[in-house]
Amino acid sequence: MTIDSQNIRRSQFVFVYGPGALIESTNGTRLVPALNRGLGRLFTPAGLQGMQIGDARLGVALRFITQGDGRVISLPASESSMAKGNFVYKTYSFPSWRICYGDSRGKKSHEPILYNAQETSTVCPLCNKSYNTSSSRFLCACINGHLDDVDWQMVVHTGKAKTQCSPKYYKWSAGGRSLSEIIITCPKCGAKTDMSSVYNMRFDCTCRQPERELPSNVKDGNVCFSVPERSANKCDQHMRVVQRQTSSLRIAETITLLSLPEYDDPLLDLVQESGMLKTVGTVLGMHKKYGNGVSQRDFLAGNIDDKALKEAVMNQTDPQLLDFQDRLKRLESPRGSFLDFIYEEFDSLCAGPRTTMNFEMSPPVTYSKSIFGNTIDLEVYPVNVLKTVTAQTGYRRIPYRSPGLEPKRVGSGSALAGSHDYWYPGFKGTGEGLFLRIKEERTADLIKNQKSYEEWGVENKDAESRHKSPLWGDFAEKPLFVWWHTFSHALIRYISISSGYSVASLRERVYVDRNQTKGGLLIYTSSPGQDGSMGGLVETAYDMSKILDETTKGIELCSNDPLCSEVRKTPDRLNGAACHSCLLVSETSCEHMNTSMDRHILMGD
Repeated sequence: MTIDSQNIRRSQFVFVYGPGALIESTNGTRLVPALNRGLGRLFTPAGLQGMQIGDARLGVALRFITQGDGRVISLPASESSMAKGNFVYKTYSFPSWRICYGDSRGKKSHEPILYNAQETSTVCPLCNKSYNTSSSRFLCACINGHLDDVDWQMVVHTGKAKTQCSPKYYKWSAGGRSLSEIIITCPKCGAKTDMSSVYNMRFDCTCRQPERELPSNVKDGNVCFSVPERSANKCDQHMRVVQRQTSSLRIAETITLLSLPEYDDPLLDLVQESGMLKTVGTVLGMHKKYGNGVSQRDFLAGNIDDKALKEAVMNQTDPQLLDFQDRLKRLESPRGSFLDFIYEEFDSLCAGPRTTMNFEMSPPVTYSKSIFGNTIDLEVYPVNVLKTVTAQTGYRRIPYRSPGLEPKRVGSGSALAGSHDYWYPGFKGTGEGLFLRIKEERTADLIKNQKSYEEWGVENKDAESRHKSPLWGDFAEKPLFVWWHTFSHALIRYISISSGYSVASLRERVYVDRNQTKGGLLIYTSSPGQDGSMGGLVETAYDMSKILDETTKGIELCSNDPLCSEVRKTPDRLNGAACHSCLLVSETSCEHMNTSMDRHILMGD
């Protein structure tokens, strides 16, 4: 018996795949189920504890975003499991419908047919084979996150007594490249339709979420389907047919936070791992009233049950425990939005050089440069050690656009039975970076009296409100942000040449303060393990002069000019002058999906 597997990186599972995603395999398309289904025997308290990522600040952010207690796990390495024939994460065969081309090892036995593999134990009902079949390219989805197979019986027999005709398969004829040339025919009654007509149909939503369904019995060695469940709830949106490869079928939502020096405390992370962040805060708050002369350390250790945490508390000195309390209070300070976490990062980076266990920033190198007639003093801080934690909070399905309706976010988390803690896929990255800001910031003054500033200052509440991020809001639409974001993308292209990292390996975070008066930029590389900390990026801080000159030229001249330069920002555009030849980079590098950029705002015209 051959068992098929596919290797993916932890970061891929978070940024690209994860619960609800479709992944291509040698035996057809597979659906990545929810954590509690895919992890199987590993989804237990002991198993999850061994995979957990401890980061107290991310835990607070998840609680704010998801309105519930959230914890993060990183999938374990698969080598030891694969040696035993077991795998870290199991998937479902989806969609259930397949096409058999009738090729019996070089001898054609029948014309192509479409059949439901879940009903036939994966094999073709005519030739009784499965090796020359492929998954159907078409699925049904709605903007509330539901996903299902196409109801082929219904679409073929539209307007007919479909309940009286239920064939085991349908004839599949693809006479050309267009959808109208794909004909599906019932072999019993002769009813037929074409895919162009099917694409224009709207279906009542089945409310199905196959990624959350139970697995069926394993068939044909390794093909496992989900058991279809029809929800008793009604969905108020319709389903449309889409191709399974379309990127809009599932768009992952992730958050990435830096491990700031202010929270770089192993005890704080251990408290988060044990799920006792609230409990520890409450116990420390009770000490003054109920301590009866007992030290805070002994009082805290005596009122918690977790053995590892109790031991860690007893190993703390009084000054260390006071620092821990200060961090805990800062962590529990109220936040009004996700942007508060970003403002906090910006303030921490602006505080200057420091060294802790997971963070090391060196003194800045200052470059006085003229950028389109404006002289600025750019401070470049090498960040020698940088740790990030990323979690996938959910995903959206956008099979179609519906005016005034925002696609519903589907959570990626799963909870243990009887628990209120949700577990989310994530990974911890280590790397290096460059933090850039302008000394005695005056970027806002540089761009206020120009045409592009006015173009980005125009608000249109109707045209593009559907594009606003649920986390970032209109933060990325402000002119000062656009200036820094455009500069960031242009800079990344030339830093990659000098640092040895590919553009796709570099990530960015653009900062603007609460008052929209100053900004900054963090360009970093972050990957699981030590792959992102080879020193090439940090070294560019000491040879930035030439890179800045090349960046300025790259902004001024685009190979797509004059087509690119003639584009101006309007309320219905997400960008001004920006294209793949000058500014757009890999979307894994940009938190804002390659939007909110304009060469004009840097050139001052």
